Amino acid sequence: YDEKTTTVEMERPEDPDNQMETKGFSFNVSNCESEVAIRYDVIVTLKKALPDGVTMTLDDKTCSGNADNTYTFSNMGTFEAGVQNTRTHTLSFTGDFTTYDTDGTYEYPVTISVRSEQID
Repeated sequence: YDEKTTTVEMERPEDPDNQMETKGFSFNVSNCESEVAIRYDVIVTLKKALPDGVTMTLDDKTCSGNADNTYTFSNMGTFEAGVQNTRTHTLSFTGDFTTYDTDGTYEYPVTISVRSEQID
């Protein structure tokens, strides 16, 4: 476990004319040759809700700030029965630094979980 692999740090961009910044990381979801087909959702939990002006994107699905700190990305993948496989996903945060700047850095400790269900 490396805390830096699950914390996204947003820092003020050096270009004063462009305060937009994107940070993110990739992670894998794997199965173990299950006897049934499986579909899964990815659940992202942050220490606190996304501030206004910051969006979170998982692959091609985007969500933005709300009052909650848990975000569910539904139907992120399926695994066939009897076949071991791995899917890679990219979680990114994009924001206008001026909307969330408090002390020069904004940190997002991130917890990722997977919820799966049998589909056959």
